[in-house]
Amino acid sequence: MVTEYTTPEAAPGATANGTAKSAVSSVPDATANGTAKAAVNGYQKPAPKLMVCNRGEIARRVIRTANHHGLETIAIYTQVDALAPHVREAKQAIYLGTNPRDYTNKEKLLQVAQDWGVDAIHPGYGFLSENEEFCSAVEAAGITWLGPTAKTLHDFALKHVAREIAEKAGVPVLSGSGLVSTAEDAVAAAEAIGYPVLLKATGGGGGRGIFLCYSKDEVLSQFHVSQKQGEQFFGNSGVFVEKFIEKAHHIEVQMFGDGQGNVVHLGERECSIQRRHQKVPLRGMTVVLSTTAYALGTGVTTGPLPRDP
Repeated sequence: MVTEYTTPEAAPGATANGTAKSAVSSVPDATANGTAKAAVNGYQKPAPKLMVCNRGEIARRVIRTANHHGLETIAIYTQVDALAPHVREAKQAIYLGTNPRDYTNKEKLLQVAQDWGVDAIHPGYGFLSENEEFCSAVEAAGITWLGPTAKTLHDFALKHVAREIAEKAGVPVLSGSGLVSTAEDAVAAAEAIGYPVLLKATGGGGGRGIFLCYSKDEVLSQFHVSQKQGEQFFGNSGVFVEKFIEKAHHIEVQMFGDGQGNVVHLGERECSIQRRHQKVPLRGMTVVLSTTAYALGTGVTTGPLPRDP
């Protein structure tokens, strides 16, 4: 493993004044400065550089697989994570500073990527993984973004737009409204749909701006609260109404595409144990889908998923 530490502190190979030096182990096809090389068509050329803009086990999973495929992996870290495993496991580790918020500092991360000649950025999940602005900036800089396109991030960032896309694609959705601008409009939509309903802030997630209403009075009292939370947490005060199913399971199926038209599913997750409309533990498989449902080709696997390399 080749690990280059860029940290002002005494990382392995650091000089007395804290200037980072690269620590290079005896890795096949490693150059003197620690740059990995890959054999392509019988000659050597530098391996693509992948920067993982995340931390912890999220970064470790990406780094492990990328290392397995011969990529030049770059981890980022702040002072509190100086001894974290993802820092050691990447072939290079870039010190961001003392502020943990730098993991979401779009301008700083993009500058680091450009300074280090990064070819691709993997955002992991959380942090900036669903940030349309960061995705656009990365692509504009000529760096490959390993995630959904900026347009996809934009469209699915708003729940009411995601509903419209699903409806146009013929996907069954619960009864609901478009955006409603007043509490009175929300009441009208709720009565057309039938109580109980959810008032939902269209932006963001994490259960913020979502309120269960069983009556007109509850809609009137919660509408402006939902608007306020949407504006406060997500910068969007849009609210819509959706039917609430009282006895239901929340089951998700993750989809993975390669950007070339090839898409697979990664099995289902049981997400029904929630607090304030926020998932708490996730179970790898649900127990409520019958073997008949699987046999009818629902696209959900019952077998164990293979471990990544």
